[in-house]
Amino acid sequence: MIYRTILVDDDSKSLDSLIGIIKGFIPKLHIVATYSNPLQVIKEFNDLKPDLVITDIEMPEMSGLDMVKHLKLLDNSTYVFVTGYNKYAIEALKLGAFDYIVKPITIELLMELIDRLIIEKKLNSSEFSIRHNNMLAVNRHDRCYFIRIDDINYIIAGGPYSTIVLQNNEKIINSKPLKYYEDLLLNDNFIRPHRSIIINVQNIKELHRLVDEEAKLMFRDGSAMNISSELRNQLINHVKRQ
Repeated sequence: MIYRTILVDDDSKSLDSLIGIIKGFIPKLHIVATYSNPLQVIKEFNDLKPDLVITDIEMPEMSGLDMVKHLKLLDNSTYVFVTGYNKYAIEALKLGAFDYIVKPITIELLMELIDRLIIEKKLNSSEFSIRHNNMLAVNRHDRCYFIRIDDINYIIAGGPYSTIVLQNNEKIINSKPLKYYEDLLLNDNFIRPHRSIIINVQNIKELHRLVDEEAKLMFRDGSAMNISSELRNQLINHVKRQ
C-alpha cells in the first residue's frame, strides 16, 4: 500500500529536508501536497483525502494541534507531529497522534515509523504477531507491543505459550507457539538449539561453565540465564555448523 501524505511546516528548510528524505528513502509515502499554512490544509483536506498527515506544531496562523482537531472532524487520517519541542507530547497523544517526533527527523526514525504504520494497519482484535522489516508487532487483547527484533535476547516455550525476553530482561508473554516465531525469525541471527528456546546469537556476549553441569549464558545488555550442559553443548554445536 502507498500512503497518500500531506506535509505541513512553516519552516521551509525543515519541509525541504522532510521532502528529500521521503522521496529518496521512503517509497511507501506519496506526497500529495505540502503546506506552510494550516488554514489552507483545512480548506483543501476533503479534496486530497490523505492517509497520513505529518505536521509541525508551532506555526503562525494556527498550531498543528488545533489544525488536527479540525481535521479529525472531517476524516480518519493518521497524524504524526514533528516538532522542535517535547512540551506538546501529552496533548498530541490525547489527540490520538500515531507518533510524536522531536526534530531533527532522520531517515532511520521515519523508516521505523512507516514500519509501525504498516503493521498497525494490519492489526485486528485477535492475538497474533506480525513481522515487518526489523519490527515485530505482538498483539494481545489488551495491548500491542512494537518490538525491535534486534532487542530480543531469546524466546522460550512454556506449555502453550511463548515468552519473548528483551534486553534488560523485559518479558512479553503471548499465546503463539515457539514454532511460529521460528518461522518468523530463524534467518536473522536467531537459532533454535533446543526445542524449548530460540536465541539471538548476535546478543550473546559470553558462555560460562558452572558447577553441577550447568552453564550461564551472558547477554550484551548484562542480563543472564542459566542453561543445562546439554543446551550449552547444543548451542555451541549449532553455532559451529553455521
